[in-house]
Formats: sequence, C-alpha cells, structure tokens
Amino acid sequence: GFFGTDATTTSWYMPQPGTDLRYVNAIADAHIALAQPAQNFGASTTLQLASGASDSDVLVKFDVSGETQPILFAKLSFRVTTSGGAPRAQVRYVSDDSWTQAGVVWNNAPSGAEPPVVITGQVSRDGTISADVTSAITADSDGVVSFRLSVPNAAGAYISSEGGQPPRLILVVAQAGPPIP
Repeated sequence: GFFGTDATTTSWYMPQPGTDLRYVNAIADAHIALAQPAQNFGASTTLQLASGASDSDVLVKFDVSGETQPILFAKLSFRVTTSGGAPRAQVRYVSDDSWTQAGVVWNNAPSGAEPPVVITGQVSRDGTISADVTSAITADSDGVVSFRLSVPNAAGAYISSEGGQPPRLILVVAQAGPPIP
C-alpha cells in the first residue's frame, strides 16, 4: 500500500500506462578528500562519503544523451556498503561535466549548485539510498549530468562503485508510440 500511494515511490513502483522503466549506470565516479586534496580516488571500488575532519564528497557522472523518449522521473540510487546505514546526504547538481574519474581531486573538483537539488531519504532495507533528481536531469542541456554528494554533519558511509553495484539512475520514460490498452 505504501509504495502504491507515496508520492516518492508511485512513479517507479506502480506500472504506469505509456511508460517504460530503464536504468543507466554511472560513466564516472570518484570520492574526493579534503585531507588529501591532490589524491585521486577514481579507481577505488568504494566511494567514501564523510564530513568533519575527514571531509569526503562523492562525484558521479551519467550519460542519458542516448535516451530518445521524454524522461518523466529520474531517481539517483546508491548502494551503501557500511553496516548501520548511511547519513542523509545532500545531492547537488554539477554543471561542469569536464571532470574525469582518473583526474578529479579535491583541489580541481567542480562544486555543486546551491541549494542542494535534494537531500536523500533514509537507507532502505537493502542498503540503498536514493534521491529524486528529475528536475536536474530534465533541465540539463547536453545529456551528460553530474552530481556531488556531501553529508552536512559528522557522519559518513561507504558507497559501492564499479566493483559492486555502481551508482545508477533509474528512469521512467514515455513509451514510443501509443500505450498498449
């Protein structure tokens, strides 16, 4: 009942006439650390998200330029690998997509938009955190979109990267042609 009626879940849980569900894995991801401002962590299989003395933010990049149908809903999804869940994270849209996984460090990382696009909800039972990023995806002009995650208080988590379940966008898109009755 909850998934079928809650505003944050109905678009991906309930079948919607005339829509398709798709996912897009990140094309680049890395964490950046204030304590190691020139160190690249792009090859890491886990992404560190922390605040306080060990500030670490996470950058992720997606390419949805090949999506030919209108995107009706977009959810950013991460798998948390630390026990005990993860803190609520701030998700900021990053307009500068020129960063690379192998080259981004704290000192050259693009900053995210203010205010945050969204603050993630609590971690689900399967260890996933997610955020509605529809407005950022639909407003982006080139189809390559980046986000920067941070945590506002002394908390942290590790997020799965390429080695496990990568960050992904879950998309609800309009079907091509008329809906099947």
